Amino acid sequence: MKITHVEAIHLRLPEVREIPDGTQDCLLVAVHTDAGITGLGEVVSCSYVARAVVESPRSAPFRHGLAHIVRGMDPMDTEGIMAAMIAGTAWYGPGGVAMIIDSMTDNRNRTVGDVRHLFDKYSGNLGTAGCVSFMFD
Repeated sequence: MKITHVEAIHLRLPEVREIPDGTQDCLLVAVHTDAGITGLGEVVSCSYVARAVVESPRSAPFRHGLAHIVRGMDPMDTEGIMAAMIAGTAWYGPGGVAMIIDSMTDNRNRTVGDVRHLFDKYSGNLGTAGCVSFMFD
């Protein structure tokens, strides 16, 4: 199974108020496969910037959006996808891109350990809980 298309779906209320409730706009990301399976995820960040990061066309060897980076990859190879996205976005700014990782788990310690392992393996840095939240207000 391979990823064939990544779709950024921007949802926004007609009138947005200056309140930080996270319900007025968001970005859904649909990952389509050649097997006809579609996965959905939500981006909890500035939806316009996140959409640009997903949809940006290729402009140089190390400058293109996440959709281009993951197209053709096995959607079940989450470790490979994470590595490709980290490597492919390293040029987005000094130190790369800040991420907020949100997870549902039955074992917080195991999940944090697994995420820390991925960041360590691919030269990323995992901060403390909430350390980059101010960047996503």
